[in-house]
Amino acid sequence: MNLQQKNQLLGLYYSSLLPDIDILDDFKTKNNIENFDEIIDEIKNIEISIYDYIWENTKPDKQLSASEIEEKFDSYCFEHYQWIDEAGLKSLKYCLMYMCWHEGVLK
Repeated sequence: MNLQQKNQLLGLYYSSLLPDIDILDDFKTKNNIENFDEIIDEIKNIEISIYDYIWENTKPDKQLSASEIEEKFDSYCFEHYQWIDEAGLKSLKYCLMYMCWHEGVLK
């Protein structure tokens, strides 16, 4: 899988709060991706690592504004995931903001 396809998959995975399995399976079939489950696991691990980084910056009870979360998100992704394009980052950031709101990190 090339980086363009990986970014497309990232965007599809985070196109809604819950991944649409039918859309992901269609992408897998159309692009003949053999290691699909490994790539999905990598995407999930990216989400977890970014959220964990933000969580570490807010415990035990500190909250961050949306702009502070975005700043931390951008710097972390720039350092660790330079291959993710703008569309992928936007989708991932949308999901992360929801997680931060849901977990009480977002003030």
